Amino acid sequence: MAGSVQRSRADWIDVVRGTAVILVILVHALQRTELFTGHEFAGLETLTIVVTPLRLPAMFLLSGLFVTRSLAKGIRPYAAGKLRRIAWPYLLWSVLLIAFFWTLLQVTGIGFGWEVTWRIFYDPIEHLWFLAYLLLYFVIALLLRWIPAPYLLVGVMALSAVPIE
Repeated sequence: MAGSVQRSRADWIDVVRGTAVILVILVHALQRTELFTGHEFAGLETLTIVVTPLRLPAMFLLSGLFVTRSLAKGIRPYAAGKLRRIAWPYLLWSVLLIAFFWTLLQVTGIGFGWEVTWRIFYDPIEHLWFLAYLLLYFVIALLLRWIPAPYLLVGVMALSAVPIE
């Protein structure tokens, strides 16, 4: 493209995101293998302890890096993008997961039925919590966009110090 400036992609973001995804998969694979086989991966226990508090916060941090740029596009494009990229996949996968576990319940007697459908709106099903909370954080960012970032940072740090029981 002659005369056009192409935005360069920050490779480090892709590296951090990819590493976080691989670590999520690794930790879950180790946990499930230990749960179902009883085999313990003693050599990888330290790795699991070290990466567990880093993998998901890294993914949330990366998502937050682009909030300002997304909000600058305007409320409608921001909301439409979050609905298309987060809410729709969350809803779709929630319904598919419920259908899967309902079918499993019919065939094996193990699982759950459609009675959990309302949980989609207040208690995400299985691993889909990540999408639900990510959407919630983006809604909060939209609602609090008028507060300067340093004040938000101080507020978040103060809230994180509050013990939750």
